[in-house]
Amino acid sequence: VRYSIAARTAALTVEILAAVDRACPVSLTNHAYFNLDGDASRAPGSADCRQHRLRLAAGRFLPIDAVGVPAGDVRGVARLPFDFRFGRTLDAAPASHPQLALNRGYNHAFILDAACRAMTRPAAQLAARDGALAMRLYTTLPALQLYTGNYLGGVPARAGSVHADYAGVALEAQ
Repeated sequence: VRYSIAARTAALTVEILAAVDRACPVSLTNHAYFNLDGDASRAPGSADCRQHRLRLAAGRFLPIDAVGVPAGDVRGVARLPFDFRFGRTLDAAPASHPQLALNRGYNHAFILDAACRAMTRPAAQLAARDGALAMRLYTTLPALQLYTGNYLGGVPARAGSVHADYAGVALEAQ
């Protein structure tokens, strides 16, 4: 894994490569959590990433089963809580939707539009609730796993504290 930050643009690049000596399955990803609202201990109310605005270049997603494993056929996102094509907050969907109720939020793979793989347009754009900070994610990979930190509660954080559920969002290109 190689991490680099461009001095002029502040762009963070994560390159993940693997070399194997025989045929084997390899599925590498980055599982960093982002909370663009800042540290919850210094910014009250910022602990919940579901106020972030997300735009995904994905017209399809993979439904999950009761244990969070992809199950069934790929589905279109139109008129579902999985439609982030035009951007909306992560909490804009009803938590009662059967797919969201299975895992207390998003933990789903989205099939990225083919145009993203050329890296000429972002696969995802995430913005803080006040819009003051945003990030764009580019990838050559065909899918993106969206996880809204549904089970982060109790995970150790800085300065001896612990995270709350939904304290960060992971965007995992794979």
